[in-house]
Amino acid sequence: MWTQDVSNSLVIKHTWKSLCLGSPSFKLYHKIKSSKKALTDWNRDHFGLIHKKIGTLKDKIGNMQRIDSTPSCLEMVSNLQLELDECYKREEIHWRQNSRVKWLKEGDRNTKFFHLSTIKRGKRNSIDFIKDDSGNWTSNR
Repeated sequence: MWTQDVSNSLVIKHTWKSLCLGSPSFKLYHKIKSSKKALTDWNRDHFGLIHKKIGTLKDKIGNMQRIDSTPSCLEMVSNLQLELDECYKREEIHWRQNSRVKWLKEGDRNTKFFHLSTIKRGKRNSIDFIKDDSGNWTSNR
């Protein structure tokens, strides 16, 4: 999700340009730690509360559509709609990434999801019918 936004590289560049004294390994440690904090703050300020932002944008669009239908108002609604679409995209990416993280943490533990995925894979990999040399279909061994 972060790679879709240009400003994240600016945050990293700014943090890595900061002056730090010490050994090379300490400088590396300090810059990585500073980058983590800066990116956490940036994420909170830039992407944080995406659900709240979606709700606010929906309210604004609804209010503007009820109030006036002048060309300038319609243009503002169009811009808000584009922003809302971008928020929906970010939210979708967020949930997709979150599900992958959960899968990586939990793995193939004895979960319902794991059992359903193995059953589905087994059905997809099974051979139910086969055509013999004479062109007849058979389902028995």
